[in-house]
Amino acid sequence: EAPMASGKTYQAVSCALDLANKGKRSLILAPDHTVCAEAVGMAEGMEKPGGCRTLVHLVGKNENSCADISSMLSPCSSCRCGVQAVRKKAPEFIEELLSSHDGIYSLSRMKDMIAEMNKKPGAPRMCLRTLSMLIAPRADIIVAPFVFFIDRNLSDILGELPGYIFIDEGDTFADHLMEYCRRSLTVALPRVTNSGCIH
Repeated sequence: EAPMASGKTYQAVSCALDLANKGKRSLILAPDHTVCAEAVGMAEGMEKPGGCRTLVHLVGKNENSCADISSMLSPCSSCRCGVQAVRKKAPEFIEELLSSHDGIYSLSRMKDMIAEMNKKPGAPRMCLRTLSMLIAPRADIIVAPFVFFIDRNLSDILGELPGYIFIDEGDTFADHLMEYCRRSLTVALPRVTNSGCIH
């Protein structure tokens, strides 16, 4: 724990890059996509030739985990072509795509990749969510919002969590957990009759 504006995010990213260069995987969790994008931007500024092999900004499919429409791109909750469908439809294309790229997959880079793919005849159509989820299992560093950890999506995507987990702005993690759970529960409220009896 350290004071605000003391460089905690920078240190987490720097440490994750050092671990990646030693062949060790890391997960960086942040409150939302804005903070995730800041962490990814820091990594882009620190990256050196021969350094980190792959870092990806992980995107989900609902209002909590998908990139906010107000920042960079539209939500992809309507995506009809998920990871399994894309792998089944074009396995050779996906394998070639993933093996021919490395480095830092920011939202803007993945958006450009999708735009290029959409120009190629026969290439599968996919959204940022699908592309980021295809990259994540092979990535040395995954940057994702808290909700992925809360909703067990990370374990489904990665199979096994990385050995090192950094929680940025961890003092807000409990608040995000309570907010997510509150929105996920339906509460049955008591009914009051005209006579004042509660059912």
